[in-house]
Amino acid sequence: MPGYSGPTCIDECPTGYYGYECTQKCQCVNGASCDRRTGSCNCTVGWIGKFCQQTCPHNTWGEGCARNCSCSASALMCDRMTGECICPPGWYGRYCKEECPRGIYGRNCSYTCQCAYNQTCSKRDGLCDCRVPGVTGVTCRQPCRAGFFGIDCNHKCPCMNGAECDRVSGKCVCSCSPGWTGPFCSKPCPPSLWGHNCAHPCNCTNGARCNAVTGQCACTDGCSCNAGWTGPECRDPCGLDSWGPGCTNTCQCSRNGECDAASGRCACAPGFTGDRCESRCPKGYYGTNCSNACTCKATNTNVCDVTSGFCHCNPGWSGRSCYQPCPGGSWGVNCSSKCDCINGSSCNAATGKCVCLDGYHGDSCLEACSVGYFGRQCQSKCQCLHGYCDHVTGSCECLPGWTGKRCDQACPSGTYGFNCTLPCACVNGSCNATDGSCNCAAGYHGNACDRPCPAGKHGANCGLKCLCANNGTCNAITGRCSCGTGWTGPSCNASCSAGRYGINCVARCQCESCDRFSGKCHCPPGYQGHTCSQVCPKGFYGSECIHPCPCANNGTCDHVTGSCTCRPGWTGKSCKDPCPAGRYGMMCASSCRCDPSKTDVKKPCDHVTGQCNCRPGYVGVLCENRCPQGTYGPGCHNNCTCLNGAQCDHVTGTCTCPVGYKGKYCDVICDKGTFGPGCTQRCLCENGAKCDRKTGACTCAPGFEGLRCSRPCLEGRYGGNCTKICDCNPRNTRRCDNVDGNCLCTLGYTPPRCDKLCQDGFYGQDCRMRCPDCSRHVIAACNKHHGNCTCAAGFYGYQCYDPCESGYYGVGCASMCTTCSVTSLCDHVHGTCIRYTHGLFHIVVMEDFELFSIRVRQRDLRLGLERLMETYFDIYSQPD
Repeated sequence: MPGYSGPTCIDECPTGYYGYECTQKCQCVNGASCDRRTGSCNCTVGWIGKFCQQTCPHNTWGEGCARNCSCSASALMCDRMTGECICPPGWYGRYCKEECPRGIYGRNCSYTCQCAYNQTCSKRDGLCDCRVPGVTGVTCRQPCRAGFFGIDCNHKCPCMNGAECDRVSGKCVCSCSPGWTGPFCSKPCPPSLWGHNCAHPCNCTNGARCNAVTGQCACTDGCSCNAGWTGPECRDPCGLDSWGPGCTNTCQCSRNGECDAASGRCACAPGFTGDRCESRCPKGYYGTNCSNACTCKATNTNVCDVTSGFCHCNPGWSGRSCYQPCPGGSWGVNCSSKCDCINGSSCNAATGKCVCLDGYHGDSCLEACSVGYFGRQCQSKCQCLHGYCDHVTGSCECLPGWTGKRCDQACPSGTYGFNCTLPCACVNGSCNATDGSCNCAAGYHGNACDRPCPAGKHGANCGLKCLCANNGTCNAITGRCSCGTGWTGPSCNASCSAGRYGINCVARCQCESCDRFSGKCHCPPGYQGHTCSQVCPKGFYGSECIHPCPCANNGTCDHVTGSCTCRPGWTGKSCKDPCPAGRYGMMCASSCRCDPSKTDVKKPCDHVTGQCNCRPGYVGVLCENRCPQGTYGPGCHNNCTCLNGAQCDHVTGTCTCPVGYKGKYCDVICDKGTFGPGCTQRCLCENGAKCDRKTGACTCAPGFEGLRCSRPCLEGRYGGNCTKICDCNPRNTRRCDNVDGNCLCTLGYTPPRCDKLCQDGFYGQDCRMRCPDCSRHVIAACNKHHGNCTCAAGFYGYQCYDPCESGYYGVGCASMCTTCSVTSLCDHVHGTCIRYTHGLFHIVVMEDFELFSIRVRQRDLRLGLERLMETYFDIYSQPD
């Protein structure tokens, strides 16, 4: 039976086969399964047709294409499998009803407009609509090129002869090029003026002509200097022996006369006459022409010299007889003052007051007539309706778009601009008479109406949007739709009916069932067409060429197998994977040339172009350069904020403070007791020394020295860093104060230098102690060091009241008695022995090297040694 095979007909047909003995091959495509008995196809979601070869018709989706799409009219289509609405660029939302918000564009509204000056962009393709005068370009950032101005730079500048116009307003800026003047720099300078705006008067004389651009005087091209002058600028007078135009004639005067450089006539010296001044004056005459009578004109003369006949003229007159008015450009007595009138004006020969030419006024005729006035003293009013009048003649210079004697006639059709002399450049439209801008006919746009409407636009200036769906094209003039293959209807939104295909569905299929787009029968994988001789179109492959290529990122696929050939920068089975890090280009065969230490680790370069992706802090083609000083971060777009000369990290912007500063921006001085980079080091100074916040160097307090100021000054030095030398007497000084240098004297000496003993009656430290009262057993006042009395021999004690103890004698009781027997006493003063015999003490003393014996009763011994000595001296002083 159909659908089974095998000896016992119990084996079901394998997938892809059906019928008796499973011998027939299923014709189902697009993932459909076929019935193993009949071969009929069970289509997957989104496909219909006998062999499931047709996609769902427009506005349908799902299993059997039985469900209608719920998308709005602005949607391209809905997904044939899921029903999801596919929005065109510029729309978003579940049903594609919402337009992109202002400033957003593209598919799914996923891109941000890049327009400058807050201009709007097309929600479809992001193109900016530049409505700010003076700029153009895709993002409205490109200034108008020279010669254009206004909105989108569509207007031509009216300025002529090299003058520039403001790219925003079109107004001519700065000044006209040398040699030109007028509101639009279209009028050449008059003969007497030159330079920018013709503001400089020519200084040429004697027939020379003035160059309107440079002001240079010259006499060329047929020019001839006035009589009496020669040279390239007609500034050289004729020599003594020549006259006439160009000084080409030879003078005939004798040595008594001079030749007039202009006429060649001889001017005789006083006392001579004749055509050649060859004859002396006859008697009775004097002066020029040998005339005795004064030849001065009375009305023009102040006084006539009686000796020479010389005339002293009134102001404004000159010449020997005061008949000649002052020549042009001079006035006053002897015509010695120079007129200061400009713009070709003359001055009164007597007063010097300027007489202005037409078109000028003011004390020096400097000012041209104000706009709207012309003529003598600028008294006449201009009659130009749409233009400016010449300040001299009053003739009109029309604004662009007007012509006629009074600028009251609009330009004839096909012309525009100044004096309507420019031909319109509008190929398919009319032009504005003022600036020549075009108003395009239906189907055209552009500055010259020479560009047909872009896809999706029609009508005048291409201002209307086409309503053709499914890639249908509309007539640029009428907007009528011409449907693409597989579609028909006024708006191309109806798919072809069964048995028809092609453009507007007018062609009939040549087989039982054909593709409504191509009309081709089902061919082997990779081919199509009536004879299956054509390969699949770009973007499709496989059976019936209905499988979309799986290649992402503009990769191309094999029309038979669908295997992908990736575009540069992509790899993988479906070209979805970018090149691995460090690789780029076709088949990812190229290696990035970027510095690996200065680029993104994960993506060192662009996988398509190879352009380096610099890490923050680096720039350059190969990321070879650090950020310039004062910038940091990605692209070096961030400005550093470090103060006090701190260095800014080119990657993070972190400030590296100079020594002595700390804080995020290095704006905080080191705290007391810290120093160095970041103020992280502790000062080691001792004994009150100051620490430098930059170096940590110690500035010692007076009395100390050393790196840390830990050592007191050495003996003999004091003050800051112990630089000062003590001024103390070293023999009498205990020490010098290491702070202030004061001398600490030994006992018995007085400051400041410890070089003087205490005054009598004083002793001790700085002689501040008063001496005590000493007994009469002294040999000197109190000791100036310790204040003790200086005792006489045989006494001791603070005040010398105490005799030496037994067994001692002499000064300070320092000597010990050693010669006296046990029956003798030792004298405490001199150490002599006192022997006791028969009730008397015999004192043996030596005086002047002779021994004497003194007999003293025992009772007298009680008188003490002192009395004994007195007795001794008494005895010694008496004769035998």
